[in-house]
Amino acid sequence: MLSRRADGKWAAFEFAHIVARQNGKGAVLEARELAGLFLIDTDQTILHSAHEAKTSREAFLRISTLIKNTPDLHKRVASYYQSNDNIAIHLKNDKRLRFVTRTRGGGRGFSGDLIIIDEAYELDSGPIAALLPVLSARTNGQLAYASSGGMEGSEHLHSVRRRALAGGGESLAWCEYSPDSEAADFDIDDQQAWADANPSLDIRITLETIRREREIMTADVFARERLTIFDADRSDAARTVDPAAWAARHHPNANMAGPVTLGVAVSLDRAWSAVAAVGRCDHGHWLAEVIEVRNGTGWVAPAVAGYLERNPDISEVSMVDAGPSGELAVSFDGAGLAYSAMKSNEYGRACGALLSAVVELDRPADQCVCHLSDPLLNLAVGNVHKKPFGDAWAWMRGDSDVSALEAVTVAFGRAVASSGVVVGPSVYEERGFLSL
Repeated sequence: MLSRRADGKWAAFEFAHIVARQNGKGAVLEARELAGLFLIDTDQTILHSAHEAKTSREAFLRISTLIKNTPDLHKRVASYYQSNDNIAIHLKNDKRLRFVTRTRGGGRGFSGDLIIIDEAYELDSGPIAALLPVLSARTNGQLAYASSGGMEGSEHLHSVRRRALAGGGESLAWCEYSPDSEAADFDIDDQQAWADANPSLDIRITLETIRREREIMTADVFARERLTIFDADRSDAARTVDPAAWAARHHPNANMAGPVTLGVAVSLDRAWSAVAAVGRCDHGHWLAEVIEVRNGTGWVAPAVAGYLERNPDISEVSMVDAGPSGELAVSFDGAGLAYSAMKSNEYGRACGALLSAVVELDRPADQCVCHLSDPLLNLAVGNVHKKPFGDAWAWMRGDSDVSALEAVTVAFGRAVASSGVVVGPSVYEERGFLSL
């Protein structure tokens, strides 16, 4: 956070520290504010903002106690203010640390060199519009965000995170402690994932505490609050599949001809499973069709056995070999069903190839995907977002089921690989990703 450029200015105009609760986030902010007050000449005025008044007041009390218990610092303080409309620490050299509660006008009218935005998951465009001009009159300002995992409505935090994942530019630093939740073999109960997301494990927080939280919290709340797994970003800016492009790929009278590849997928919570088919259609496109989506996983192997018996055109059945789908391997082996296992990196490339085959409307027909407008597939496509992992990205599993899309992706990836047709050139190749 305190890295400087060659000209002495902050390397990061924006700095984000994103970590689960009880991992010392408040101590990081206190260290930065103490440095600003007592070590850094250019931090003349510091503004600490929080979503709730009680949080601002608690932050004031904590840092005031630190200063009062350190005589060399306390003697440099002129006054501690704690009234309803003025919570601040003033030094004898006129430096100030002020605590404000964010409203649409909170912070308006103040000037400052450092703005601390605690509880950044509760930040929308109104308060940020009021707080950012605080820095406009300063030549070396800094904006620091601190937060646990973002919620669906965390408008500004999602926006900053999107910029970070896209490269961030030259003045954004993003520090996030979280597991690779989009890896195909990710398990919410994996203790290594717990350690990845909690740097103070066995220092400020224990495994016993996390186990207790896992028993009490729902899976999505535990993922966000303890593992720093963000809720899905539902903003238009984060939408993955262009609705107009998806609608243009609807071919209601298309019929599948020739070899058919089945893809199988299971939702992260194992509540839903899906089977989809991909093959060439009579229009020359690839045709994606959802065969069945049902609760649980026990029905999948018997259903696939029935499909194989009734349809001799099915040439291959595929699933990702780890995570929820990988658990089906036992039932497939028990039923004597042959299947191909798709590695996580193959699945990531299949996601990119499928998206290219949908949204790039000027492709030749044999490199495009059409669909029959299945309601569950439409719902998944309309809600899905993407998250980078490895050298590619995968569909983000949010609070809505996207297993139908995942099954289509697996089937498409294997069908393309078996056909020998290259799905490209692709916008993802230009960014360094591989295409199938």
